[in-house]
Amino acid sequence: MVEALRMLGCMDDLGCKPEMNTYHTILDGLCRCGMLSSAKEVFGQMKSKGLQLSSHIYGVIINCMIRNGEVDEAYNLLHEMVDMGFVPQSITFDGLIGLLCKKGSFSEVMELLSIMVTKNVVPGIRSWEAFVQALSSAKEERNVEV
Repeated sequence: MVEALRMLGCMDDLGCKPEMNTYHTILDGLCRCGMLSSAKEVFGQMKSKGLQLSSHIYGVIINCMIRNGEVDEAYNLLHEMVDMGFVPQSITFDGLIGLLCKKGSFSEVMELLSIMVTKNVVPGIRSWEAFVQALSSAKEERNVEV
């Protein structure tokens, strides 16, 4: 992946404009290799160059953030994605809802579920399992405190 990043830099230096497929492939590869900081850098370059981003590009970086536990940043980027007019896939919502439930961030979970309803995205089984499990845990904690 380091070599791919170097080639991307060389293309820029030579005045060649990489196509979106090139950026997507590099971004996806960086995420698969766990190189989130480099993926964020490439994503930032794409945005600063005014490239036409897609829901798939957003999904790749958001899912990478989710896998790395960066729930707040993933949450904010998902909102940016929706504000740009893109509709996240159910799997993107599922991962983020799972992390937010573990964190006990129920208002954010409800907000995401609301977005899913307005965008006609059906929550996956992982979303419902995480939500029910988190609510059960919260109820148990309240019962212990009383």
